[in-house]
Amino acid sequence: MKYIFLIAAFNAFFLGFAFAKKPKALHDKILIYWLVGLSTFVGIYALFSNILFTKYHHFSVAFISLIMLHGPFLYLYISALIDDKFELNGKNLSI
Repeated sequence: MKYIFLIAAFNAFFLGFAFAKKPKALHDKILIYWLVGLSTFVGIYALFSNILFTKYHHFSVAFISLIMLHGPFLYLYISALIDDKFELNGKNLSI
């Protein structure tokens, strides 16, 4: 299972940088940050899950709560795709 998570982390990391083209639109930047964050999360989970859940209980709870970041990333990504004049500001982040 550890190797499957490492392969998934590598794929997300690779796709994050494969989408990094020269003229980046806002939705491309959001997707890149989302994929790089996802690959970091999955990679750390694959490498340190046995240590994380046995020795550091409080850190593991905080680490698992990062899963809830996928909803806001999805909202921002779809909003940036739909609206050409979408700007990332504090008003958009406080739904």
